[in-house]
Amino acid sequence: MRLGIDVASEQHPGGAPIMWNLLAAQGVSWAAVKCSEGTSYANPYDAADVGGATAAGLEVCEYHFAHPAANTAANEATWCIGCRGPVIQTRQYALDLEDGAQLGWMALAQWCRNFVALVPLNLIYVDGTYRAGLTPYGFP
Repeated sequence: MRLGIDVASEQHPGGAPIMWNLLAAQGVSWAAVKCSEGTSYANPYDAADVGGATAAGLEVCEYHFAHPAANTAANEATWCIGCRGPVIQTRQYALDLEDGAQLGWMALAQWCRNFVALVPLNLIYVDGTYRAGLTPYGFP
C-alpha cells in the first residue's frame, strides 16, 4: 500500500507551509493538491504545494473540486483551465466529485463527459457511492 495525502488551503493554518520532506521521510509517496473549486476558488497554495511535493520526490496529482449542481461543466472547466494556466497538459489531473448526485446519475455522467472534453483528466476522484452510480453510464 502506498501512503498519500490530499492537501488544500486548510492544511496551511496561518499560512504555514507543508513540511514535504518530513512527509516523504515518513513514507508518504504521493500528494493530491487542490487547485480549484467551482467557478470562483483558486487555491493560493497550489503552486507552492506542487513544487514542494515534487521537490520532495512525491508523485503529484492536482485536482478540481466540482459543484455540478451549481455550475455547468463548461463554466467549471473554463475556471479550472484558467487556474492551471500553461501546465494544463503537463501534470496529472483529477476531478474531485463529491457533489451532484442530486442531478441523477445519468445527468451527472453527462456533466463529467462535458468537463472531460475540455479538461484532460487522469482520474475522477469519487467515493464508492458515486462510483456505483456512475459505472452504468460508462465510468469504470
